[in-house]
Amino acid sequence: MAKIKKKDLEKPMTQEDESDNSYKKLPKQTREFSGFLYLVIDAALGSFPDTIVETDIRCFKKGCHGMINTEYDYIMDEIRWHCTSCVNGGNITHISGSERDDDGL
Repeated sequence: MAKIKKKDLEKPMTQEDESDNSYKKLPKQTREFSGFLYLVIDAALGSFPDTIVETDIRCFKKGCHGMINTEYDYIMDEIRWHCTSCVNGGNITHISGSERDDDGL
């Protein structure tokens, strides 16, 4: 898994940051992992709650050729994701109120 340093996460990204290319100043692994998480969130929130979604997102673990499955649990307000071939997986929590949250909860 990509290692993210604390200093890379201290300041949240804004649209202003993206327009002045600050996003490009982040380490490549950080940019790639944040892109991966965005794809996972987008796939999970586009599905029915508690439905496992088979996505076209490839696992990022070195040597793995598996695909990522996602599931959104609206009661727990979390997305669970896992690779179909290896043990890579995780949870993304506190989704409500995010920019991608269409309900604005």
